[in-house]
Amino acid sequence: GYGHHRDLHSFRTRRSSALILVVDDGSTDSTPGVLAKLAREHDSIPVITQPNGGTGSVVDGVFTGEKAGLVSLWGRASNEYGFTWINVNTGTPARARVTPNPATLPADDATTSEIVVEVRDVYDNPVGQGVYVFVESTLGTIEGTAPTDANGVVTRTLRSATIGTAEIKVATGPYLTLTPDSNPFVSFTPGTPDKATISATTTAPYFEWSGSTLKIHANGVDTATLRITILDSQGNPVAAGYPITVQASPNTLSGSGKTDANGAITRTIAAPLTAQTAVITVSYLADLPLSGDSVQFFVGPLERIDISPTGPFTVTAGQPTDFSAYGYDIANAEVPPPDLTYI
Repeated sequence: GYGHHRDLHSFRTRRSSALILVVDDGSTDSTPGVLAKLAREHDSIPVITQPNGGTGSVVDGVFTGEKAGLVSLWGRASNEYGFTWINVNTGTPARARVTPNPATLPADDATTSEIVVEVRDVYDNPVGQGVYVFVESTLGTIEGTAPTDANGVVTRTLRSATIGTAEIKVATGPYLTLTPDSNPFVSFTPGTPDKATISATTTAPYFEWSGSTLKIHANGVDTATLRITILDSQGNPVAAGYPITVQASPNTLSGSGKTDANGAITRTIAAPLTAQTAVITVSYLADLPLSGDSVQFFVGPLERIDISPTGPFTVTAGQPTDFSAYGYDIANAEVPPPDLTYI
């Protein structure tokens, strides 16, 4: 700075036979121009230029290094000068800068994000080579164990089979403070439809379960609600917006819409008038493997018999009259009656 320029002029004026070695460590002010002028005017003032080195502060004769590198320490008493060189080394790890690439990827347990961690001391100096760093994640699997390289950097890979947001933490013993420009979060998103699971419910007054099979009376009135969750290859619910095709044979389905935020769609299946098991297919580009509940429609047991025509009515003696008998279960599903004896 200006004070040192003035001191050099004074020193050169008083000590004409002295050799003054000046080191410019990357000054960004007018220092380079002033030193060049002095070197042209005085052969005894050679100038050495090097990249910017370290920094530090002196309080009451105590030097504290800050930025790692070579620091020149000057002293002056009256009109006498002295200086020395101090090499400031990196301090202990205190902070880290985390950069994931990419920050969003599928949760397929195969695709990986490269986690780059720059470890620095409290003065933001890279810690240098050979520091062992523990990189942790709240989700997925971290791979890699190498210590820091010459620039204080370690690289790890992260993968996950579970959707969600992973938070990266860094420790060298205690956890390190992350720099404001860090991005310690990695988002794992679901993959494409790979399979489906069915959950069946009903509001029918009469129904029963047999294992995972919902059994409803085949009365042509009752219905079952099918909640179909679409899963990726790792069993995670897919994202919203997938157009899924659902069919039931020989039953009729109602309902429409794409997958919701939970990867699910809802359809309603109506009871037929005959006993049967619903055959459900779910497809996205191709049929998806199904698991979960199934739906079966049944009749019986016989609850009552209705005779048609119903009486009372009048018939002529000797005139044959046809009667029909119909059997029904408790839910009014028609049940073929057994052999009847008319009394």
